[in-house]
This record gives sequence, structure tokens and C-alpha cells, in this order.
Amino acid sequence: MSGPTITRIPGVVDALLELLRDALPDEVQVADGPTIGVILQEALCVGFSEATDSPGYQATLERSQGMGRPRFEEQFEVRCFLTVASGDTDDGSVRRARTRCAEHLVVIDGALRDAHVTGGAWDRAALGPDMRWTPVVDSEGTLCNVFFSIVGASLL
Repeated sequence: MSGPTITRIPGVVDALLELLRDALPDEVQVADGPTIGVILQEALCVGFSEATDSPGYQATLERSQGMGRPRFEEQFEVRCFLTVASGDTDDGSVRRARTRCAEHLVVIDGALRDAHVTGGAWDRAALGPDMRWTPVVDSEGTLCNVFFSIVGASLL
């Protein structure tokens, strides 16, 4: 049975996964939600949740003004986690990991700009305004983590 759409979140996440897997280099593992087990040295989690009470994605509905049947705009946020790791611990290891994260974010941003309208998923999408960077160096190596969101909206 087909009828009015109440949310586009399933289509948004599916379209993001496809877009990001196509755009990022093959050495970047793009995971649908948090992945338990071994991950590659470079990985992106789409739908990241830091805790059980923290959503991987969320949406809000806003009613559009007008006459006739009500029309809604869904605004969404998909939380993501990017990590780049290496076994290096030298003085430049954090800089290299941070630079590699930035390179991936440039690719993600470019892909979203190119696909700013994606039928059945969103009418606009972009990197969110906040990014949290966490570099770590220990005896095992170096990693840089970036927590960010992809935000957008679509008419329902």
C-alpha cells in the first residue's frame, strides 16, 4: 500500500551510504551504523551514536503554510564518525592523520554539494555546522576522530 510519506529517514540513510561509498576512496570503510569488530584504518560510520540515549539520526517536521492539504518539511540530522588510524607515533603522526581526515571531509562536502537534491531522499543536504576533532597518540599508534553531522531537509 502506498500513501503519504511520514519520514524520509530510511531513504536518506540509504542514499548517503551509496553516495559516500562512491565518493570516498576504497580504503575508507563506510559502515551503516556502529560496527562491532575489526574496522579498517580509515572508516566512516553513518548513523553514529555515542550512547544508547543519543540518536544516530533524527528528524523534525515543520508544517508549511498554505491552503489545501497540509504539507510538511522534514529536517534531518545524520550523525557521523570518521576515524583515521596508523601505527605511527612520530612527531608528524597527528598532523598526517588530521590532514587525512580533512581530505575525506572535503570529498564528503563535495559529494553532498553535487547531490544537493536527491529525489526520494532530500531536497537539500550539507555538512552540519559543528565538528568535534579528537586526536590520540599512545603506544599503539595515532588516530584522529572527527564527529560531525550531515543535515538536510525534504518535502513530504
